[in-house]
Amino acid sequence: SMLSGYNVETWKQANQTFVAAGKTRSVMMRAISGAILLVAAFGIYNILNMTIMQKLDDIAILKATGFSGKDVVRIFVGEALVMGTIGTAAGLAIAAVLVNMMGRVYIGGDIGYFPIRFEPMVFVAGALIGLVVTFGAGFFPARNAAKVDPVEIFRK
Repeated sequence: SMLSGYNVETWKQANQTFVAAGKTRSVMMRAISGAILLVAAFGIYNILNMTIMQKLDDIAILKATGFSGKDVVRIFVGEALVMGTIGTAAGLAIAAVLVNMMGRVYIGGDIGYFPIRFEPMVFVAGALIGLVVTFGAGFFPARNAAKVDPVEIFRK
């Protein structure tokens, strides 16, 4: 500055590379998490789609005996949500164990232990995203199943 003759810079200015590396890691983790969720959603979608194709006769019988399209959707979305709830719970349990284990790994230097901590809001967000993705992956094949015409199925 003009008064002292010293050039002053903030911590962020002095450690721009470190700050940029942190942002890069954050973006990479979000991208990887998003890709994993996308793969999981397609997996659930394919499982339910195949289940629905195999059960077209049963769906036709349900509709012929008075079940509405909404009832069929409810059945398959319920199945998807059961799978999603089990998968999300297992994923959160595994994540909690891994966070606990990784937090105990000593790296050394200025860092000390591995810089990871249990953040409840991240787990809540993960659970919500998991259930929303599961609902979507179950809803679209179920909606197609609800449109099945029983007469067409019985003719085959």
